Amino acid sequence: MPDNTQKITPEEYRATASERSIQEAVINWCQWKGYLVYAVPNGQYRRGERPEPGLQRGVPDLCVPVARIDPETRAVFGALYIELKRPGGRVRKEQEAWLKALRQAGNRAVVCYSVGVAMEEIEAYMRLEAVI
Repeated sequence: MPDNTQKITPEEYRATASERSIQEAVINWCQWKGYLVYAVPNGQYRRGERPEPGLQRGVPDLCVPVARIDPETRAVFGALYIELKRPGGRVRKEQEAWLKALRQAGNRAVVCYSVGVAMEEIEAYMRLEAVI
């Protein structure tokens, strides 16, 4: 799998000024590639409104709901979950707990700090063997 700590170019940094813009770019790219992906609309609390039932702080931003097998380790993954952060962003403890729980439940769960890293992570995941 790719190294999620790699440096990004100045152009990529300027193009990804917010987590929302990173998410939008990754989703658009996945749709262009024909990959299944969805955003997890979770934790959007609005002032003066009660939160929707089932919202959980820390759930990753994106899910690629495709099962895969790593041919080297024979590890089976039910899905790929991605927490998106802008360069220099920090993973909160609730997010770290969700990532750990998702991994323990048999998923691949990663943090990506740029559009390019997220795209590489998804490409690497999709190259793994399909579960049939």
